[in-house]
Amino acid sequence: MPGALLAAAALLSACSAGPGPLGNAGDSMFTQCTPARPGQTITVGIWELHNHGTSPVTIQSIHIGARNLRMTRLWLVPIYHDPKNGQFDSVGAGPYPPTFSVAASWSWARRQPAIGAVIRASQTRNLEFGLTRTSATTGRAGGPVIVYSAGGSSYSLTENTAETLATNCQPRGIRLTDMSRASDRHVR
Repeated sequence: MPGALLAAAALLSACSAGPGPLGNAGDSMFTQCTPARPGQTITVGIWELHNHGTSPVTIQSIHIGARNLRMTRLWLVPIYHDPKNGQFDSVGAGPYPPTFSVAASWSWARRQPAIGAVIRASQTRNLEFGLTRTSATTGRAGGPVIVYSAGGSSYSLTENTAETLATNCQPRGIRLTDMSRASDRHVR
């Protein structure tokens, strides 16, 4: 028994609780609701990944727990910079594939598969994919769990915005639910 306790203590000491280079998603959980009919595919591009570190970040895996939804391939896209107004525009949510605006079309044309993608230091990429509502029941997906490596260490980031596809959404579309959890942990 003492050996097992020492092994557990050694394992725990190898992990640090600080955020990795992609930051910390925060402690509050948000849900975005997007109107969608059964069988309709919606683009979801609401997660910006900014590398705050000095080493490149490599995406190892992304998991999204979904119910009554089917997910397309996961992509990382650059964020469009509008030369007319100087604003940076992420895709957000809309029809799939995301070619519904100049910003969405520009970003989509430059997409790359998310798994294995590299985000350079100080670079920002947007995580995008399609969700298809597979039944008359409301579809729900949790925030993506992104496992990545940087500078010889591994990290896990759980994004704090979940997605719901429903026939009718709440009038404001977004509601806040307080949920305390560790959203980013170092996994060495």
